[in-house]
Amino acid sequence: MEIKLNNLVILGGGTAGWLCAAVLAKRLQGSPVKVTLIESEDIGLIGVGEATIPPIRAALSFLGIDKGAICCRNERVIQVGYRIC
Repeated sequence: MEIKLNNLVILGGGTAGWLCAAVLAKRLQGSPVKVTLIESEDIGLIGVGEATIPPIRAALSFLGIDKGAICCRNERVIQVGYRIC
């Protein structure tokens, strides 16, 4: 049985939710699938110490986003690595 997908919903925003939605929307461009992201207005930013590590470069490149512009505009850097002690 073939299942036709018309709508794809991402629940939750943040870095993971928005990046997931952006990559899926780009990958499904030209298809009939609609990508929607739903995030809570009641939940603010949660400072969990997330790091942007080197693999983000490939994702930004795929999306056509200039990593330099993002880093400069937001006063951020791409972390080279980390160690858990």
